[in-house]
Amino acid sequence: MMIPRLMGILALACLPFAALAADPVVSNVSYTVTGQANLRRVDITFTLADADGDSCWLDLWTHAPNADGYGTNPASSLTWYEISTLGVPGRSWTNKRFAPGTYRLTWLASADIPYVFSRSDIQLYVRASDTGRIAPGRYMGISVASGPSSTGYPVTYSETKPFPNSWELVLRELPDGSWMGAYEVTAEEYARVTGELPGTSGSYPATGISWDELTNGGDYGAGFFQRLRAKTGIAALSLPSEAAWEYACRAGGTGEFADFTVNATMGGAAPPSTSALCWSLDNSSSGPSTVGRKRPNAWGLYDMHGNVWEFTDSPTIAKGGSWNSPFQWCGASERRAILRDATSDEVGFRLYIPAGASLPGTKSSEVPPSGEEKGGEDHAE
Repeated sequence: MMIPRLMGILALACLPFAALAADPVVSNVSYTVTGQANLRRVDITFTLADADGDSCWLDLWTHAPNADGYGTNPASSLTWYEISTLGVPGRSWTNKRFAPGTYRLTWLASADIPYVFSRSDIQLYVRASDTGRIAPGRYMGISVASGPSSTGYPVTYSETKPFPNSWELVLRELPDGSWMGAYEVTAEEYARVTGELPGTSGSYPATGISWDELTNGGDYGAGFFQRLRAKTGIAALSLPSEAAWEYACRAGGTGEFADFTVNATMGGAAPPSTSALCWSLDNSSSGPSTVGRKRPNAWGLYDMHGNVWEFTDSPTIAKGGSWNSPFQWCGASERRAILRDATSDEVGFRLYIPAGASLPGTKSSEVPPSGEEKGGEDHAE
């Protein structure tokens, strides 16, 4: 039986929205693999430390250096037999924080990726994060359930993230006071506002629309943004600038991929957890996927990397990569030149409201202070 190669210490950087503090450190990682190929079991032991005493979320992922790709596996999506502190009875895995200490995990690998431990060069990483999966901040919901003939769309505010649906546009409040769409606008949402079907349907991102149609209208009258502004009273609703888009994508970080961490282990850089973050050519070659199925960035924004390129307020620039892009093209700084009157099944969009805009139900654009949102949310495939 092949035994995978051991990867030792993995230190992670803190997320934005938190005071500067010591990073959690995972050390003394060891594991053994037992069982046949179809009943592969991996017993993992490691020590979790945090100088601030914070409890942490854990992720486990694997990497085959000589293979074409690698797998990244949020621990909440794996099949755990037990997770326990040494000397303490095990318990079923739940997506909760774990206090500093020494742990033994038993992972039923064959239930998730049965082929991976047939190789001899597999590296296994344990990651930790001591801040919430999604940082505090409010959500804005714009209900478009009444359809294109409605005279107005209600606007509400919430501390709790609405699940993506076909009748509510959702925006997230960012630290600078602006609001960014938590999801790419879907085909169904686009149709409920304009009465026109784009190039996709349902909860897939709205594509097949040109920049001109979106902003200025077309053969069927006013464009999406003209209609939405008129029916919400939010005159500042627009596409984000390239700078605003990058700010939201990076979520307070500086790297190309907002995967919650800066990865460093054994003196070398670990690959970013792009498989959990984005749909790209590496995992989706037939078209875009429904929105909100991958892990969000630290500010609760989904599909900022991949799925579809996204229009900006410049009629010639789209951002973020698509399902038809190598994952390296899905980073925060990547851009694509477009024609303002061209359409593509690789280009969609999301909503944006700049800081200081007048908002319904608020006074002088002041939204009531946001409360603390609990983390631990993962929507990785």
